[in-house]
Amino acid sequence: MDSLEVIQLIKSNKREGLSVLYDRYAGALYGMIMRIANSEKQAEEILQTSLIKIVHTIDHYDAKQCTFFIWMNRIARQEALSACEGRQEALAALTMKDSQDILVKQKKVLDCIHLYGYTTDEVASQLNMSCADVKSIVYAAVTHLRKGIIRGQTFGISNLLILSYFLI
Repeated sequence: MDSLEVIQLIKSNKREGLSVLYDRYAGALYGMIMRIANSEKQAEEILQTSLIKIVHTIDHYDAKQCTFFIWMNRIARQEALSACEGRQEALAALTMKDSQDILVKQKKVLDCIHLYGYTTDEVASQLNMSCADVKSIVYAAVTHLRKGIIRGQTFGISNLLILSYFLI
């Protein structure tokens, strides 16, 4: 069953659709939520809330904008960040302290995408840049972090979180 069939099933039968949605995507969404949540219990609650929100807002999904999984991932990430606002502030503080290897512009772009959940279009608008420039900056920053890890450089926890976010 592909994602379009899952979407149609959710639209026609919310209960069965939720079951298929859970079976198919819960593991991946839970993994992402666990990186943000403070505990397994909180992550499970956030996952449930996210899946229900996905089912109730399925009519807002636009396949032209992004894949179904990316759309769901954004919803789940926003739910997790909202539930863990204190942790979000802590991550922002760590990022400020640990990101000395990343250029200031790269850091601003990564913060907007990783910490605040903006899309590349939203970041481009916020920072008065083109979407292509934002994507190039993200690519350069992730490449920089990857090369540092390969060379055995040590990075702060926030840099590793940022890298893991973009690798998944």
